[in-house]
Amino acid sequence: MTDNISNLARRTCAYWFIDGLADIGSGILFVVLGIPYLLWSLAPQGSALAKIASTGRDVLLLLGIAILFIVIRVAKQHSTYPRTGYLEERLSERRQVLKIGAMTLTGVLVFAGLITVGILFFPAFGPRLINGLVYFPTFFGLFLTIVQVVLGFRTDIKRFFVLGGIAALASMGLAVNSFIYLTGYPVDWRPLFASSSGSIPVGLSLAFINLFHSVYQDVAFFCALIGLAMLVSGLVVRRSYLHQNPLPVGAHDED
Repeated sequence: MTDNISNLARRTCAYWFIDGLADIGSGILFVVLGIPYLLWSLAPQGSALAKIASTGRDVLLLLGIAILFIVIRVAKQHSTYPRTGYLEERLSERRQVLKIGAMTLTGVLVFAGLITVGILFFPAFGPRLINGLVYFPTFFGLFLTIVQVVLGFRTDIKRFFVLGGIAALASMGLAVNSFIYLTGYPVDWRPLFASSSGSIPVGLSLAFINLFHSVYQDVAFFCALIGLAMLVSGLVVRRSYLHQNPLPVGAHDED
């Protein structure tokens, strides 16, 4: 009985990715997300372009996933379900979205709380945190690698392991690049936290800006790479799916 439930859950999860639309949408979203990061890293500090890129980045981060889910859902209703039918999910989509949202919010709050406690009570934490920021693209890539591998095991779809491998290789490259950056431009961040005047020394301010420019360029590179990989994967799967699942007589394809 347990095996039957497990197999049903696996088929239900795999059904969401069977037509390639999720890959295509996710790939487009990653590519689009990388644009404001790249623009911000290239724009002069304080310029109108930098402000627009910063605002666009925040809007995309907040609304991108929700819009992506809605667009994919509508596309499936008009193209996928008429071809292969609709497999009822064990949990309602609303409950799934609320659960994911609650887990994400909890994770963000816990993460922010740990950082705040570290800065307030551990003097050495702040400088190490700033140096650690340069590895943010690497951590992001490793997180996405884990997500792809987990999806591969949950759905038994091989292409997720390939995407996970691409993300892992990109993460290793970003880690090497970040290490070279830190060893090539060592900065002592302790005066930034020891100062009681509230003003940031000019040298540290420039170093801080350069660090963020490097981080944002790495994020843009990773988003473009993994986004294109997902897009190509989705297009290949989509073409195969449409060929293998023609519309029944009398149905209308609006995809």
